[in-house]
Amino acid sequence: MKFGLFIALLSLSIKGFCDGQVVIPEQFNLLSINEQPYEQGLLEKNKMLSFTSGTHKVTLQYEVVIEIDSDEHEVVKSQPFDVKFRIEDGKRYVIHSPYHSELDAAQSFAKKPDYQIRVEEMTRQEVKAIEKVNEIPTKALDNLKHWWLQASDAEKAQFKKWMKKS
Repeated sequence: MKFGLFIALLSLSIKGFCDGQVVIPEQFNLLSINEQPYEQGLLEKNKMLSFTSGTHKVTLQYEVVIEIDSDEHEVVKSQPFDVKFRIEDGKRYVIHSPYHSELDAAQSFAKKPDYQIRVEEMTRQEVKAIEKVNEIPTKALDNLKHWWLQASDAEKAQFKKWMKKS
């Protein structure tokens, strides 16, 4: 188990923590990421999430406040629904959906939310900036990376055996 964790950390540290992004527009509340609840701030609007390559799922809920008149507003919400992504390196997945400012249109949309996913290529500079923000600076991890990269194949094999025993 420890060996698997070590290899996972090592591969993440070499490759980076972000392979792609998902952008969620302001009319959707993000409820969970890969089955884990997401705590959203009050003023949080568009959400830009970083993911590693692979399949991921977000649970969303459509929510808008429609102004009926100057003193009256109505909150329109959908049932939660899942959106699955197959994240690829260097790609951004932007969820697009019309914004409804009329009550009837918003209520209709809330009954059956509709969206499109636009896939964009991220620039190398964007990917590097994301990786830099997501780095976890730890001296132990840096030391592990350093010594792993310096080790011979025989030393790596011995280390793997030791990790399996520990």
